[in-house]
Amino acid sequence: MLRIAFFLSLLAFPLQSLAQIQVVTSFSILGDLAHQIGGDKVNITNIVGPDQDAHVYSPTVGDARAVAGADLIIFNGLGFETWSTNLVAASGTDAPIITVTDWLTSIGHSQGDEDKDHKAHDHDEDGHDENEPHDEAEHSEHDDEGEKGHAPEFHAHDHGMADPHAWGALANGLVYAQTIRDALIDLDPANTVYYQDRFETFASELEQTKQAFAGRIAALPADHRTLVTTHDSFDYLAEETGLVFLAAKGIHSGSSATASQLRDLILQLRELPHAALFVENLTSPALIEQIAKETGLAVGGRLYSDALSGPEGPAPTYLDMYRHNMETILSALEAH
Repeated sequence: MLRIAFFLSLLAFPLQSLAQIQVVTSFSILGDLAHQIGGDKVNITNIVGPDQDAHVYSPTVGDARAVAGADLIIFNGLGFETWSTNLVAASGTDAPIITVTDWLTSIGHSQGDEDKDHKAHDHDEDGHDENEPHDEAEHSEHDDEGEKGHAPEFHAHDHGMADPHAWGALANGLVYAQTIRDALIDLDPANTVYYQDRFETFASELEQTKQAFAGRIAALPADHRTLVTTHDSFDYLAEETGLVFLAAKGIHSGSSATASQLRDLILQLRELPHAALFVENLTSPALIEQIAKETGLAVGGRLYSDALSGPEGPAPTYLDMYRHNMETILSALEAH
């Protein structure tokens, strides 16, 4: 009898593992947010890993298999994952799909009906070409809390197209987490308290992080708030903090800066009393180094925009990324 009981206790471990919700996230920031809310109740497969660029990613057959086996699929939306529609179609999945920016108001993206369900719909909203899954390739392993379904609105700058980098504002990060919480509760209502508790812990840490930098931001003179990045991925952070972000090229990391755009930016920077330049983790530093040479401005450090760092880097989680970016930015702006 004791042997049988011992054998059954061993069986409990794989059974518990199988009971986890299988979640597929499109890129590293969403992977971390899903982990922050889902904890040990979820098993996360992340498609585009740390220090990889979702803008230019091409899904693999393995990605399609992961999506086919998912219980929940999470995309950013606003045209960020240009490959998402074809990936979903190739997988044949009937799992619920949530798009975490659906509750945000952004230029080129309407908020939509508040009682919409989160099933698969158009994820290619900016008109980029999509990519079919290819054969296996090396890539990484897989303000206030709103009531459920009523997240606060946020308004972005006008880029002539939707800016997908909504996670840059902590208020939006809270909405992302809230949307993930609601989706997990819908799938696993027995663990509602667990997901709600983890969401509240995350919301508290987010607010503490925001307050940690508020005084330093407020102390910056108006003419010491300008910084330059390679591509236009920080406008939501600019809206939330009052910092001024200039970019050498557009919102897509694969875009190019024209000679006239670069000339105009350099002339603008020469007129400013102080500005700081920053390279990004996913783009070549060559453009920023050229601007530094032409203006005499110093490069203030490396920012993480579209992906987290690996576990040994300075930005392995969403809040670590925000803290690293803000500390790097403020240290450079405060230096003069």
